[in-house]
Amino acid sequence: MTDPSHDVSAGLATLIPFHAQDGDLWVDARLLHIALGVNTRVNDWVNRRLADALAVEGQDYYSDRSKTPHTGRPPTEWYLTVDMAMHFCMLERSERGRDIRQYFIDTKRRHLTLTTPPPPPPPPALPTDPLDLLELSLAGLRQNKQEIQALNVRTTQIETQLGDTPITQFPEQEARIHKLCQALGKMMPGGHPAAYRQFKAHFGRPGFPLAKYSSLPTRHFEEAERYLVEQIQWHQGRMLLGGS
Repeated sequence: MTDPSHDVSAGLATLIPFHAQDGDLWVDARLLHIALGVNTRVNDWVNRRLADALAVEGQDYYSDRSKTPHTGRPPTEWYLTVDMAMHFCMLERSERGRDIRQYFIDTKRRHLTLTTPPPPPPPPALPTDPLDLLELSLAGLRQNKQEIQALNVRTTQIETQLGDTPITQFPEQEARIHKLCQALGKMMPGGHPAAYRQFKAHFGRPGFPLAKYSSLPTRHFEEAERYLVEQIQWHQGRMLLGGS
């Protein structure tokens, strides 16, 4: 046997569909006006009911101008919260209003059931036996130790990757080495080209000098900085002693 209330709800769902926005359900006031069978002009009815309910725009309802190709002033569209739509139905004091209000109540209940996440499961109960509790604590410590070891391995990998990154990726380091190489080139026979050749040969692998000074791995930056400063000081000393 068919449930009459189901038929009513199905018909109302077709007549007054819900508009979902930002996780909330809204009701088109014009469609509600038609469903309630109100004889008053829709604009007058909506404005009067909003005033009766002390509704707050942006909280209980919002309005919008419908886009229409016709000339003239476009009609206003109102969208009510489900609670405000139920309030409108109560103010009508009619059997039709009661049916629609019940439809809103049922629909809102279903919506909340579908959108509300289930509560998290309760935490497992701790063992009462001291030995079991100790074993549980040790298992937690072992897991923490494994996580820390994995984190240390990952940190080492990242540090290695950063160390192998050329100084060209670090503008301050590159600028510092460039400045020192320029200073050294002013003191060396052969000038800047000779200074760069010496620097690249010193920090390259045997038989494989650096392609360019900015290819220096960043892990050698401090060493390279000390080397260039020492070379500059050495050449300064030679110049003071009258060396070439």
